[in-house]
Amino acid sequence: MGPNESVMQMMEVTAAVIWQGDKFLICQRPRDKYCGLLWEFPGGKIEPGETAEECIVRECREELGVTLRVHGEFYDTVQEHPDRVVHLHFFHAEIASGELTPLEHNAVAWVTQAETAGHEFCPADAKMLRENELKTSNNPPKEAHTMLEVGTKAPQFTLPDKDGNAVSLSDFLGKDDRRGPRGAACHGPAQLPR
Repeated sequence: MGPNESVMQMMEVTAAVIWQGDKFLICQRPRDKYCGLLWEFPGGKIEPGETAEECIVRECREELGVTLRVHGEFYDTVQEHPDRVVHLHFFHAEIASGELTPLEHNAVAWVTQAETAGHEFCPADAKMLRENELKTSNNPPKEAHTMLEVGTKAPQFTLPDKDGNAVSLSDFLGKDDRRGPRGAACHGPAQLPR
C-alpha cells in the first residue's frame, strides 16, 4: 500500500424492522443528512463494547422515543460508500414501551412490503427489501420473544430457509447466498421492483 492509500474500516450498523400487526415502520431521513429524504429502517452505528441488540434498542430509544423487544437478526449486508464500508444487521422487533415520536427523522410510516414500492429507500434497505419477503409469519413465535436489556444475549431462533426447512438463525445468516455482493454508494434513490 502506498503512502496516499488508506484502508477503510468496516462500520457495524443495525436496523430494525419494527412490526405492528401486519405492517412495519419505515423512517424518512432528514433532508440535510447523507441520503437525505430517502426512506430507511431505524437504527445506527454500534458503539464500542455494545452488542448489536443493545445498539438497536438504544438507537430506537434515541431516535423514536420507544423501547424495543428484539426478536433476532434475520439479514445482513455489506455496502461500500465513497468514504466507508458499512456492515448492516437487520433485526425483527416490536415496540415494548413508549410512544412513537420521530425525534430525528423527517417522517415515519407504517407500511406493508407491497406499500414500500411507493417510497425511495437507501440502497442497503432497498436491497434487504428485494431479497426478503417480510410478513408477520416470518417473525419468531411469540413465546420465543424476550425483552433485551443492556448486557443480555440475544435468544436463538430457527427460521425457514428457502426450501421451508427449519435452520438456526446463525446457520441461516451464515449461508453465503444470504450475503449480497458489495453494493453501490448512495448517489441517489434505490428503486424497488414494481
